[in-house]
Amino acid sequence: MMTKEEALQCKARWAEVMIEEERRKSYDQRLAELGGYIAHDIESRVDVARIRFWVSQFAEALEMPELSDDLEKLLRR
Repeated sequence: MMTKEEALQCKARWAEVMIEEERRKSYDQRLAELGGYIAHDIESRVDVARIRFWVSQFAEALEMPELSDDLEKLLRR
């Protein structure tokens, strides 16, 4: 049986692996993933205004205005 400390270490390592996996994804992979989430969640009343807001914030911070344009293309599908 694992100790509490060992369990926390496992959880921390899992989080590190997940962060690294996200970091390695290409822009196209992330865009496709976002499109899948939106398509799936539109049925459950996803807050599109909130998504637009945060994507525009990231687009501005990353100096990548195409992020907002790509989101709008996904939403039109």
